[in-house]
Amino acid sequence: TLYVRSRFQRRGIGTRLVMDLVERMNRLGVFTVKVQVLRDNPSRRFYERINGTLLNCGRIRFAGTEVPACTYGWIDTDLIRMAA
Repeated sequence: TLYVRSRFQRRGIGTRLVMDLVERMNRLGVFTVKVQVLRDNPSRRFYERINGTLLNCGRIRFAGTEVPACTYGWIDTDLIRMAA
């Protein structure tokens, strides 16, 4: 789970955090990624800005309850780098 407080958003912090994670995953041989984001989270558009493809929306368990969520994916993490 990754959240950047609203007062710190739009400063590139989220992008740097994701890029660091991508670099670590690539070193482990992982080049395909997907994330689940709460559907009503207005910050989920962040994943679209870094070239995430909306794969589907449904429900997940979060904090002990079922909540609507959407899944974004990247077939290749280079797509994230291209947006950063």
